[in-house]
Amino acid sequence: MRKLIDAILTTPSLGLLTGAAASFFVSAVTGDAGMLLGLVGFLCGWFVYLRQVTAGRARGMRPNRAAQAEEYRQLLDEAIPARTLPTQIVRDHLYRREQLDRIFRQEEHIAAAAADTPGGISVATPEVLVEVHDLADQAYELSMRRLGLLRALRSTSEARLVWEYNDIRQRLDRVGEPARQELSALLAAKQEQIDAYRRLGDELTITEAQLDSIETFLNTLTYDQSITVSNVNAQIGSLKQQIAARKQAAEDVRRLVTETSAPPHSRSRSAGG
Repeated sequence: MRKLIDAILTTPSLGLLTGAAASFFVSAVTGDAGMLLGLVGFLCGWFVYLRQVTAGRARGMRPNRAAQAEEYRQLLDEAIPARTLPTQIVRDHLYRREQLDRIFRQEEHIAAAAADTPGGISVATPEVLVEVHDLADQAYELSMRRLGLLRALRSTSEARLVWEYNDIRQRLDRVGEPARQELSALLAAKQEQIDAYRRLGDELTITEAQLDSIETFLNTLTYDQSITVSNVNAQIGSLKQQIAARKQAAEDVRRLVTETSAPPHSRSRSAGG
């Protein structure tokens, strides 16, 4: 929708709308019915221009999707080589590894089978195509977020953090007051680290669910013949609302990624400062 508004606010668009408004004003003042033809002409020109611009932005001026998908795969392979994973989760890992590429292929197919092409997807209007490309952009951002989460989760384990917490608590019972204060701060920092690690796991689940929602929607748009424009708009609105609701969570995740990898001493001291 933002890109559509940008197209409306371009100089040619505003010029055509100004011409339409002027024709209407002159017709209303002078009663010249001929000016109504000018009004219709300007409005038709405006609609045609807007359609061409939005369709052009939908089909062109896009990032290199193949490069984005390859970048994600390479970074994922570097961070989490498949050979290091338990056998029972390798298949899911490989499925997720190719998910962004599948989404981009669906995006390309929908753009190629737009509503104004022979045998095209009837609901793939220029406005819907703009939203489809925006969802593909969101899928790239979500995939890179997923990569960061996996790196953070792989940097340690909950079992390891819990063991360290229990070790500190046991030492706490055996030391004097000066050391006790330091260990108490360390224990609190370790508990925060455990809580952060668990939240990272939850955020990973939500991120993957949002990627699944985008992929499912694009599949529906491609193959469901019963879907209508109103259904498409409703689903797009719901998807974008869900993703936007996680924007703040994404900021929190970036902070948690850093904190989870930081030494507990530095975290406790920075909190105290």
